[in-house]
Amino acid sequence: MKGYPPSNIPFPIIAYLLYFRRKVPEFSSMRRYRRFVNHWLKYLEIFENGVSRQAVHHWIKNYESLLDEVISFDVARGFVHDVVKGLGKPVHKVSYSEALQFLTDKFGQEFCMDLLRGDEEFFKEFVEAVCKFGVYSWEAGGLKHPVGG
Repeated sequence: MKGYPPSNIPFPIIAYLLYFRRKVPEFSSMRRYRRFVNHWLKYLEIFENGVSRQAVHHWIKNYESLLDEVISFDVARGFVHDVVKGLGKPVHKVSYSEALQFLTDKFGQEFCMDLLRGDEEFFKEFVEAVCKFGVYSWEAGGLKHPVGG
């Protein structure tokens, strides 16, 4: 069925991606969010060609409002990390401090501090997503990541 997510994307991965949408203001832009989603799906070796804009809209419309009732961020994060471990992909291509600096430069210190104060676990995951998993590798210039953008 055109526009709907491929059936081989486990729901905890969709939930993990939707939690990021909730917390990162730039992901209100569908283009940027879809780029983030497709980076993750490629990195996790789930969907090489990327998902359509319609699929992402479907996730947002049908799943985002129910996230907390269905699956916690911790459970979704644990699932994603287990998938990454199972793939045996290299991690820590960028230091935590470099990743933190990149996010501070990109979003500003105030955003980072507010996120840290409001949801420390998510903030740590966000920084680790940059340093371990290459999130934003497509705009990070000199930062080297396992997966290009």
